[in-house]
Amino acid sequence: MRALVFFLILANLLFFAYTQGYLGTAEAPDALRIEQQVHPERLRLLARDGEGGKALAAPIAPA
Repeated sequence: MRALVFFLILANLLFFAYTQGYLGTAEAPDALRIEQQVHPERLRLLARDGEGGKALAAPIAPA
């Protein structure tokens, strides 16, 4: 019984350390996409005006 309690406490401590990032953080798969969304000036808008969407729209100034 003592071993089970010890194991559960150890598992809780390891899970806490993992969720807080003490065991190292793996890069989130969407981290790069989120970083790219922070720079709206890098976006290019495409217009569909009969040229198959190849014409670029006028750039939008950031607010």
